[in-house]
Amino acid sequence: FAAVKEKVPESEFEEEDEYEYFEFTNLDYFSFNGFGGLPVYFRPSLMVDSHGNQDLNGSKPDAMLNLGGGFSLPYFPIGPVNVSLGGRLFTMGFNSNYEDNQKIRAITLAGVINVDLQPIFHFLGEELHVGMEGGLTYAIGWQESYAGGLGVVAGGNLDYWFADLPLAIRFFGNGYMIRQPNDSYTGFGSVGAALIVVLKRGE
Repeated sequence: FAAVKEKVPESEFEEEDEYEYFEFTNLDYFSFNGFGGLPVYFRPSLMVDSHGNQDLNGSKPDAMLNLGGGFSLPYFPIGPVNVSLGGRLFTMGFNSNYEDNQKIRAITLAGVINVDLQPIFHFLGEELHVGMEGGLTYAIGWQESYAGGLGVVAGGNLDYWFADLPLAIRFFGNGYMIRQPNDSYTGFGSVGAALIVVLKRGE
């Protein structure tokens, strides 16, 4: 056995040692998150009166919080950035008085692409990550006569990934394009925060 071991090139042992002591980062694992968002911007088409006409007073509609959860697959490098695919489920609603007293109430599904820009902004440190995201949404109406439909989401985020814990805190701002009850499109913007839990094996 000793004779066989002597014939193995030293470079192979070095490669094995490097692999053995390689430390994965939090971005190399699946993760789940829970989040809450507050709509702060509304397209004029969301500000309508009881006849479905634009409200000249510009009164903002009462909006539901965007509460939900999601997941992200492990990140992988593409050029100078890291990319991950994910999905989420969240609530959405507005009390604008459309024709026939229709309102927007929906559970929304989303498929998103997350882009981590930390390799570019590496001077911010290992824990602080700037990112972007975009994807498609599908709203499923509930309680009110709102059919829902396809939409779009895009936004940015600032994450703090704890070095010694499988956790991260995310602050985000997102813009949504959604279908109205009259089948035209409108939009809103929201800001919020999320807690990310990384599915990382404990040591």
